[in-house]
Amino acid sequence: MHDDEVDFNGVEYRLFVWEDWFDVGNFTFNFLNVTLKTQIGIFPTGTEFKRVWLDFNRSYAEFFLNDIDEKPALKARLTLQCEPI
Repeated sequence: MHDDEVDFNGVEYRLFVWEDWFDVGNFTFNFLNVTLKTQIGIFPTGTEFKRVWLDFNRSYAEFFLNDIDEKPALKARLTLQCEPI
């Protein structure tokens, strides 16, 4: 694969699409109105979440189905996989 063919987007681009986001600081981001691009846990592709919290500093994510719940519908560990490009 040539450099002009490499996908240099972050992991969030592989996991979901979103309408808005903001940087919380310290490698932590909050994504709003999220739709999964791949299955994560019991939630299939296309599942919609009100918000997703990604904390790259501590390698975890929290997925919230609505704005009312204080507890996430899903907590996930972020792992690293290396593939040749």
